[in-house]
Amino acid sequence: MEHLSAAYDEKYIDENELNAGDAKCELVFKLVNGYINYLEKSKAQSK
Repeated sequence: MEHLSAAYDEKYIDENELNAGDAKCELVFKLVNGYINYLEKSKAQSK
């Protein structure tokens, strides 16, 4: 997200692109965290 903010500050992207990128980052974070939780639960159950 920091790279998007820097690109916006330097006028390489507009506000719409910043918001779209932010939404995509949030989705990726949620997906990765969900996968990590799944793996942790799977590991705990296999013990």
